[in-house]
Amino acid sequence: MSIKIYFNDKPFIITAALDASHNRLLQTAGTIFINHPTLAQVAQCIHDIDQTPAQAVIIYTNEIDVYFSEFQRHFTPITAGGGLVANQAGAVLFMFRRGKWDLPKGKLDDGETIEACALREVHEETGLSKVTLGPHLCTTWHTYRQHQRHYLKQSVWFSMHTTGTEELVPQTEEDISELKWMQQKDWQFIYNNLFPSVKDVLAAATATTP
Repeated sequence: MSIKIYFNDKPFIITAALDASHNRLLQTAGTIFINHPTLAQVAQCIHDIDQTPAQAVIIYTNEIDVYFSEFQRHFTPITAGGGLVANQAGAVLFMFRRGKWDLPKGKLDDGETIEACALREVHEETGLSKVTLGPHLCTTWHTYRQHQRHYLKQSVWFSMHTTGTEELVPQTEEDISELKWMQQKDWQFIYNNLFPSVKDVLAAATATTP
């Protein structure tokens, strides 16, 4: 088990087992590796990945919950729901917003279930209304600053499916300028212009595809 939190493109990983991706990071300059740090060291690692040239943090521990709880203590929590929407041809719907290709998602409203949130955000951001909710794909985490506060956003992603030929309507008030269906073979052309968390969603989707 492991938890990965992004600071922009830089991963902060809390893990009980090192896999191939972790080993690649360990061979990269700028990676901080600590085995069972003190809680004070967790705070220092947050500072270092956020404020210094450090490129990654790996905390190696079998007490993931303890260290993740300490990590969360330094942030204001936000929860969002999103969807990887596929059509009858198997293409996935991407949106272009603020210079990046992304997938539809948005913040959870009070009293709303995460499933309802994900469907609502897909409808609001793309105009699609005939969307069927599928299984949970993965959960991603990233941090950001706004109004002098440091937030930790948990995004819960679902597989979704749509049929028919509904018109796509980008939500321009959310700075969405383009919506585009893309087959998996075409993802390579936008891959370098995706958020790393979106890459994780695509990886989770392809891993579950027969």
